[in-house]
Amino acid sequence: MQHFAYIEHILLYNVMYKDAKDISTILEVSGEIPSSFASLKNLELLRAFDIELTGRIPDFIGNWPNMKELRFQGNSFEGPIPSSFSKPTNLTDLDLSFNNISGQIPISLFSLSSLTYRFLGNNKLNGTLPEEKSPNLLNINLVANNFNLESSNYSR
Repeated sequence: MQHFAYIEHILLYNVMYKDAKDISTILEVSGEIPSSFASLKNLELLRAFDIELTGRIPDFIGNWPNMKELRFQGNSFEGPIPSSFSKPTNLTDLDLSFNNISGQIPISLFSLSSLTYRFLGNNKLNGTLPEEKSPNLLNINLVANNFNLESSNYSR
């Protein structure tokens, strides 16, 4: 993987061909994200849509200093959102929707000033939402989770 250490963008999609009778993909990718991806320190964009990534989202992703856009929607990730996600100060877009992510959202994700789009809907997230949030927050989607909105300022 050291030969790929300078990669800045990775795009992985489940693509259906228009004429195919069943689903075909250009690249068969599934399972857990390999630990060798930890060396991708120059990565700015990672999109992996609907390709059956599984396991927990690796903590090392939060250590990618140049990450601007991280989109993992429509996979089968489980477990909590890593608290290390508050480290990439350039992160503007985060989409973890349509997975099986559980637990509370790290409070730091609401105060990260660079993060303007948060899509975390259709998971198993729970708890309350913080009263303090970044003034740069433009869009947040938390639909279809298990939040306690009665004690949160989002219910007002």
